[in-house]
Amino acid sequence: MTVRKAERLLNLIAFLLETDRLITPQQIQDTVPGYAEQSWEAFKRMFERDKEALREVGIPLEVAPVALLGEPEEGYRIPKDRYYLPELDLAAEELASLWLAAGLVRLQDPTAARTALLKLAGELPPEVERARLSWLSADLGLAVPGLPRAFEAVAERRTISFEYRGRSGAQTRTLDPYGLVHRKGTWYLVGRDHDRGENRSFRLDRVSGELRFRNKGGPGADFDAPEGFRPQEALEVPPFVGRPEAPLKAPDKEPEAPLKAPDKEKGSPAVDALVRFDASTAWWIERTHPWLRLTWGSDGDASARVPVSDNAGFVSWLLSLGEGVELVEPEALRGEVLARLEEICDGVPPEPEPEPELGAEHG
Repeated sequence: MTVRKAERLLNLIAFLLETDRLITPQQIQDTVPGYAEQSWEAFKRMFERDKEALREVGIPLEVAPVALLGEPEEGYRIPKDRYYLPELDLAAEELASLWLAAGLVRLQDPTAARTALLKLAGELPPEVERARLSWLSADLGLAVPGLPRAFEAVAERRTISFEYRGRSGAQTRTLDPYGLVHRKGTWYLVGRDHDRGENRSFRLDRVSGELRFRNKGGPGADFDAPEGFRPQEALEVPPFVGRPEAPLKAPDKEPEAPLKAPDKEKGSPAVDALVRFDASTAWWIERTHPWLRLTWGSDGDASARVPVSDNAGFVSWLLSLGEGVELVEPEALRGEVLARLEEICDGVPPEPEPEPELGAEHG
């Protein structure tokens, strides 16, 4: 009966793993099923191939000289301390993170990855219950058909075009994808919109059909993302912040008409505001407003420049921050902030005067 290679290798591993001494080739041929029916020369060739197969998959095969009755020869064994994994001793936070990561693995059996994780984890930390882990999940939005293609476009910096269902109906858009952002179960593709000439974000679940690469591929990328660009900012920046225009490229020939300055309606910033935050507020601003590029002072204070395209929205945001915030410039926008404060104060009814105390009656 012929023993298949996979079965023969498993038998070899089990034999060399369970022994505490070095095993000679002759003992291996006599003991491991699959070798005994081979001639000595055929066995040696087969054994050499099997040793190489074990080494390729990372199994530590120890080789050392052993002397029995005759001349010393090579002996083999697999040391248990190098073959078996040590205890992982996972903390509760590490186990929870791996549990969520296992949800990304798409297998025919959706529980296979997490079952393997529990086997690797061994005894769970005292603060983690096995039943509680089954409730730990995240909406990763993996069912979006265009996600693999979008990831490929971002990783390889490939310009893409696609049909997009926006508020004004379906349109063909061309994009240099700078990054992918996941937010509350939805994937957003962020990059330079060729049709609008500015950075935009697109929901992948509103893309109709496939994402198409503009070029068929080849050496080099189609574009370079701006230095320091953070895709998540495209979703976090409030609407009153203007979109800075991209630098204009020099044309190949003289244009027929002079280039005009961009209109405000197309998203260019109206004013450049300088806002200062004192030390009691700057730390909170850093955590809650990641889209702001803060410049830190020596006393823990910070400042940031904001390109404002909607003055009223900016003033409302600034006043909502409370104390510890100052608009340094421009002066015209400072005037709007003061005017808004006066409106608020005028709209607050005055406190009622206290009623006079009634004096005691005298007889």
